[in-house]
Amino acid sequence: MNTKILIILLVAWMMTMATKATPLDDKMRVPVNSKPNRESRSVEPESQVPWHLDRIDQRKLPLDDKYEPSGRGSGVDIYIFAEGIQYDHRAFGGRASNGGFKPDKGCSQIGTELASLAAGRFVGVANKVRIYSINVLACNLYTSVTTVIQALNFVMNIASTTGRRSVIVLPLEGRNSKRFNYVVKKVVDNNIVVVTAASYHDACRYSPGNSPHVINVGATQRKDRLYQLSRRHGGGSNFGKCVSLYAPGDSVLAARDDDYGAISGTHAACGIVGGAAALVLEKFPHYSPAQVKRHLIKEGTADVVRTPIASASRLLYVGNGEGTKVQMCIRILASYAS
Repeated sequence: MNTKILIILLVAWMMTMATKATPLDDKMRVPVNSKPNRESRSVEPESQVPWHLDRIDQRKLPLDDKYEPSGRGSGVDIYIFAEGIQYDHRAFGGRASNGGFKPDKGCSQIGTELASLAAGRFVGVANKVRIYSINVLACNLYTSVTTVIQALNFVMNIASTTGRRSVIVLPLEGRNSKRFNYVVKKVVDNNIVVVTAASYHDACRYSPGNSPHVINVGATQRKDRLYQLSRRHGGGSNFGKCVSLYAPGDSVLAARDDDYGAISGTHAACGIVGGAAALVLEKFPHYSPAQVKRHLIKEGTADVVRTPIASASRLLYVGNGEGTKVQMCIRILASYAS
């Protein structure tokens, strides 16, 4: 009798532990690995080209204080998977709205930053796209795999209905999940480009960055070095075979609160490449997501990113704009004010 009771208690304990473990395995988060420079500050991005835009339209340093991309992203929709977007920020000019998945929660820091880097005026790569907030994160920047899967299916249905070319900026990471990666593949198979953040550890161990169907983005510093949070404590950008390409991600200027501020991390680089994907789709609307990925990698500047091991080392490049020039200067600000 005592043995049977012990067995019953052991089974009950194991079931309880399994139940507790499931939410941990199901969690996803934004890999915010930033330096302590996220405070909002009074800046005038209209008066000069932010360094991250200046860098991605030229092959070599030094920077030339210009941003001359291959387009503006017209006809493309970008879906920002975060906690919300500050729609009335001056960076968006009325182009940002709730995508309809869940109502706004009153928090919007990460979503606003990502949306501005992808598509905001003055700091964004593709400033003519439509921006939609897909509110999957709680205000503590965590969510569940189940919630994100529901959101991916939601966007897939919306894009199928509208027929517009679409990009998903998905700056989330979770434990390796075949179920999640299967849904990501289904989204890509439905002609939607998915861009992810490589985080600051082995991206091959985490979903969705380890999916071969996404564009997984690492981050760089001003001198084209791999973004590093701290030489002493480590951290920063991942590198290796699961990184597709790199983009600026150190102290880049983004919209936040009612102003602008410098942010760092692979999630910032993810937003920048999301905007670049929109430029490709504007120019080549017939491209599949795989072709968009190949185009960005092929056009990326080779052998400038210094990585510790042999790996993909191409830096995002969106130049050679066939006459399309965007000079972000005081004259632009004056034209909007007039």
